[in-house]
Amino acid sequence: MPWFQGTLHRVRHPSVGSLTIARRRTHTRNLAPHPCVHSCFHSPPGARLAGHARAAGAAGCQCRGQSQPRVDHRYQDMQLTLQDVETGERGFVITGQPAYLQPYREARERIADERAALQQLLERRSVADQQALAELDALIARRLEISQANITVRESDGLEAASLRLLAAGGRQTMDRLRLSLGALERDERSRLAADTQRAAEQAERARWLGLLGALLAGGLLLAAFMSVSRNLRLRRQLALEALQREARMAALLEAVPDDLYRIVPGQGVSRLRQQDPAAPPVDAAFAEELLARLGDDDELLHSFMWRAASGDEFDVRMLPTRDGEYLAVCRDVTDRLRSRQRLRDQQTFLRSIVDADENLIFARDVSGRFCMCNQAFADFVGVSPGYLEGRSAAELRHGQCLLPLMAGDSELLAGKPEQRAMALEVQDAEGHTRWLQLLKRPLTLSDGSRYLLAVAVDITGRCEMKRSGQWGGE
Repeated sequence: MPWFQGTLHRVRHPSVGSLTIARRRTHTRNLAPHPCVHSCFHSPPGARLAGHARAAGAAGCQCRGQSQPRVDHRYQDMQLTLQDVETGERGFVITGQPAYLQPYREARERIADERAALQQLLERRSVADQQALAELDALIARRLEISQANITVRESDGLEAASLRLLAAGGRQTMDRLRLSLGALERDERSRLAADTQRAAEQAERARWLGLLGALLAGGLLLAAFMSVSRNLRLRRQLALEALQREARMAALLEAVPDDLYRIVPGQGVSRLRQQDPAAPPVDAAFAEELLARLGDDDELLHSFMWRAASGDEFDVRMLPTRDGEYLAVCRDVTDRLRSRQRLRDQQTFLRSIVDADENLIFARDVSGRFCMCNQAFADFVGVSPGYLEGRSAAELRHGQCLLPLMAGDSELLAGKPEQRAMALEVQDAEGHTRWLQLLKRPLTLSDGSRYLLAVAVDITGRCEMKRSGQWGGE
């Protein structure tokens, strides 16, 4: 809550008419307004002087006399004393009556004692903020200096000069800064008091809880022992149930896995882990011998190899050691997959032979400009082998600049153009010979979404030379 609230009060004087000054109502410790200030502004002139003198006497006003020796009370007392200084100064400047100087002089005498008492309290508590106190002392000295100067001017130069100095000397601004400084110090002290109170309450609460916990400790230990025994029994039942469930899941897994599973015991032999058909033949002796021979071949945890049976079927075998010193072998029939892969390689070789047999230049490029396929005729045109050319772009080739005319229009094809034709395109091969090509390029999109540009170029160099020779002969 603010320490002051400004109002306006007019004081009339026979020589100067009326003069408006600021009156501030000061509250102390959230109680009624201070008796000194109240008596000064709400009583007749004579009664105000007498009441103010009684309230601000050496014994102190009633509110200050009843205050406890606390730091925040000292801040309030100092603010009231400074208010008395301001009240006496303004009363004398406005009225010129020496009676107004009595509370002023008494306040000047009290301020030093109150400041010393405040310093003792702060040093006793070891919470003194020397920088803030130094600023407070400077503001008090400044306010007392301004008050004394205003009174001196009133005595020597009269009301008008004193009134002008009262407005321009900065007393009100200094008093405002004093209120702010004292308010900040008091708020800081109140926060410290609140923190101390909170710590004391927490300690009391902690002591109460410690006593309660000590009383409950014995019962808690008995309850914990009972719960521990009960928990161990439940855990054993749960582990037994989980073991049965894992065993059932493992049996179901073994039945669902399409691969053949074998158990290998060093020194005892090889056996199947599951037997779908009771009439199934036993483990092949050569296969069992191969498994036993590969035990301890290397230090890797997982050991895999390919096994070819006498029937021609091929199997992918993986061996893994278990924790009990045995081995688990997983055997998967990959005959169909290997045969399909071989057929695919044969088809690629067949198609490659067809493309290489074509004398036309055939090549394909991806969207990044790299050659992904070409025939032997195009590789001879560039001066490299097909294996060297595939996977590279034209910029990476020694004679790549010769291929630039063949790359023209690729962006239009990728943008959606169905095809591009060039009836007679003049290029140079790797040997520097001029060649005339008839070019056809089309975009190609595969099932996985990848896009390519397929190009076929027919060498028409001989036809162009014959045509040119015929034109020369006619001439």
